[in-house]
Amino acid sequence: MDRTAEQATESRQQRAVRCQAQTAEAEMVVAPDRADLQSKAGSRAVVIGGGLAGLATARCLSDLFDEVVLLERDAVSQQDWNQKRGGVPQFTQPHVMLVGGMHHCNELFPGFKQRLLEAGGQTVDWLRDCLVYDFGGYMDCPSEGEASPIDSVGATRKLMEQVARESVAAVGNISVRSGAFATGLSMSESGSAVKGVQLKYGEEVEADLVIDASGRSSQLPQWLSAIGLEAPPQQCISAGLGYGSRTYKMPDNWYQDKGWKATMCSPRPASGRQGMLLPVEDDKWQLILTGLQGDHPPTDEEGYLEFARSLPSPEIYDALTQAEPLGPIHVFNRTENVKRFYGQVELPQGLCVVGDAATCFNPIYGQGMTVGIKGAILLRDALQKRLQGRKFSSSEAPAILSGFSKEFQLELAKLQEFPWTVATGDDEKHLRALGKLPPKESSKAEAFVNWYFMQAVRLAMKDSQVRTGLALVNHMMEPPAALFNPIIAAKVLLLAIQDVFAKVRGGSQPQQVQSA
Repeated sequence: MDRTAEQATESRQQRAVRCQAQTAEAEMVVAPDRADLQSKAGSRAVVIGGGLAGLATARCLSDLFDEVVLLERDAVSQQDWNQKRGGVPQFTQPHVMLVGGMHHCNELFPGFKQRLLEAGGQTVDWLRDCLVYDFGGYMDCPSEGEASPIDSVGATRKLMEQVARESVAAVGNISVRSGAFATGLSMSESGSAVKGVQLKYGEEVEADLVIDASGRSSQLPQWLSAIGLEAPPQQCISAGLGYGSRTYKMPDNWYQDKGWKATMCSPRPASGRQGMLLPVEDDKWQLILTGLQGDHPPTDEEGYLEFARSLPSPEIYDALTQAEPLGPIHVFNRTENVKRFYGQVELPQGLCVVGDAATCFNPIYGQGMTVGIKGAILLRDALQKRLQGRKFSSSEAPAILSGFSKEFQLELAKLQEFPWTVATGDDEKHLRALGKLPPKESSKAEAFVNWYFMQAVRLAMKDSQVRTGLALVNHMMEPPAALFNPIIAAKVLLLAIQDVFAKVRGGSQPQQVQSA
């Protein structure tokens, strides 16, 4: 054997040994003994999916069950959790944690916000620090000295998951199983209740309660059909949005002269290209450019810059002329809104669905993580109400869980209704503007709500009080009904009257909103 062949053989052997060591490390770090999972001594909940919705669900259930097992499909070691995983195709895309979600994370994962900052995350006040171009103009920011409740931390999904995962790992009765590829449900003899989860290669994990938090790629509808149960009807609305994102390094303190850390550029009231530049950890920024129906951002350097130059405001392109790109352009095109109506079918006892597995949104609106976390808290609170201060007991499972799945899924659907309306409302407008959908026939109530919300957005461009109220609702800190408070309602009415007078005077465009 010549020296080249010897080196090749040695290299293959070294790679094989290294892969075996990494696999063993992954098992040792995060997986309990496999035999221990096939039977249980006390009450056990199993959560499918290791994203933020799954982590939040595991943490919520750890107070109610003797044991919680979190099944993560990708086989990774502790060091590899920060790398892109096959089960999370959108991992490298920019993510925004709404402020309502950040508050819940601080509750579930103590010190979450502070730990993000300590790991290099950037403070960002979404009212003061974000320059918004929308409806052909710039949204006014609150004046200096006004307190803003919309403060958060700019960070990548990688860092947010890392901090949450470290917090979950410190909870004694939560076990994280890496490389656990769920393939179906284990059912009771009667077929009326779930008794566990089937894994690849025939292994089974017993459970009193199974939660599907596996995201938009959830296979639960197929699993239900495979055991003779009805899969939920679903609704899908897609504007054909395509992403192109990239991470950049900016000059030191470049944003201080500009007066903003983040910027969002929307083409409304038209449909077309959008862009967002968001701060993340280690003084880096993530750019996301989007386009509709095949008009997606190119992946070559020149084409990507030209796409940024074509946006209706210049800030993003100007920033890129000073920036150093860090890595390639990442594309993502799975942006459809999908709602699965689990509350309309008879789920087996002991099965619930949360997060994107139940309803997933066009990611451009930044709602997914927060809705997933809120769903986990809703599940905890609903179970606590049934348990009445007790911990979950396997012997009482039939009584505790009778009718619970349908009851919970209907409540979750209510929680998801407003973010669904926001996401699909804009996407449907894009489709109609492009001639892809016929005009919509709305009920009078629906038409009024949509009209009112759009007037509030117009007012928010120049009225900082309305902007704050709108931000509290959009960040899921206040219910949508908060926009109907007397002050905002009076301003909406006044704007409507101004529009009427403008039309009487012969104008075809709505009245331009003046600064408050």
